[in-house]
Amino acid sequence: MTLIVRFSETDADRPAKEQALAALDDSQLAIALAQTRRAAALARSQAAMDDLFDLVRGMKTIHRLAQMRGLILKRPRNVAGP
Repeated sequence: MTLIVRFSETDADRPAKEQALAALDDSQLAIALAQTRRAAALARSQAAMDDLFDLVRGMKTIHRLAQMRGLILKRPRNVAGP
């Protein structure tokens, strides 16, 4: 399942999208964050700032929903790299 979360500044469907995100279990929410973070890194490397802003809004929303559950979602450590 691929779940990349993005919100435009004036996203009319945002309440429905947030409700769908809130219905995900904790592990699915963490997966959504990881996939959205990878998409944001790609957008940043390509200097696609409009896409990056939308993806950052998605990541912030995921963090807020996780916090409401008492979860702290952290970036996994890169154990293989420097």
